[in-house]
Amino acid sequence: MTVTIELKPEIEKRLVEKAKKNGLKIETYLEVFIEESFDEKNATGTAEKEKPFHETATKEEWSAEFHRWLDSHK
Repeated sequence: MTVTIELKPEIEKRLVEKAKKNGLKIETYLEVFIEESFDEKNATGTAEKEKPFHETATKEEWSAEFHRWLDSHK
């Protein structure tokens, strides 16, 4: 897909600087930037990352996961 966008001169300057700093062409830098932005989004489309198990699990979930782990080491 090809997309054309008009950037403000100051944004273009910053983009060029960032791409050069990373040793990339602008096109490659933008592609990586866009791909990484999708990786950081959850199903709702927000940039909020999913919290890890240890931050959200209940006592029952910890227990069930522990027993699954024990069972896997017979």
